[in-house]
Amino acid sequence: IGLYRFNGSEDPQQASLMYSSDNGETWQRTENITTGGWSSENEIVELEDGTLRMFYRNNNRKLSYADVYKDDTTGEYTMGSEVKVTSVGVHSDCNLSVLSYSQKIDGKQLIFVSCPTSGRAAGKIFAFLVDDTLEGNPLNLYHTYVVPGGESGFAYSCLTELNDGSIGMLWEPNHSTMYFDTFDIYELLPEGVEFPNASMNV
Repeated sequence: IGLYRFNGSEDPQQASLMYSSDNGETWQRTENITTGGWSSENEIVELEDGTLRMFYRNNNRKLSYADVYKDDTTGEYTMGSEVKVTSVGVHSDCNLSVLSYSQKIDGKQLIFVSCPTSGRAAGKIFAFLVDDTLEGNPLNLYHTYVVPGGESGFAYSCLTELNDGSIGMLWEPNHSTMYFDTFDIYELLPEGVEFPNASMNV
């Protein structure tokens, strides 16, 4: 479970992972992400090798994540170091949403990230491929999709994969309105991409 601590004082917010190795009888918490600033609201996806990748709200003006590693012998999790994704520009002081898609592209895991990119506006959905041939499983930007209607306002969002393979997104254009949109998966990817074994409406 991704969480963050904040006691309402001058201490910075700090994100971490809470986990149980005994089916919920006891719980432990990892160390906080070391950022040099603060980290808070977060979402987690699991990589192919079992690593948990935590993306989080922060004040460094970069899309950032930290990997959490499990010790299979002890069942304990260890928080990794902060990684900043420099291939995209985002507004990092806002919650984001992350989704690992069920289909791969050229054998690579596909991860979507939705977030604002200019203040709480200019909403975009980024498609990344995980490069599992390199140490640290870095993200390579694959495609950028501009959310229709999100140019003038885009705050919190939540991505999900629907039964037909399309992507659903619940999102806020402001603090008093909420929209739900669905996107054909091919809208969010470059032309020419195909999923031969996928069951989708296209």
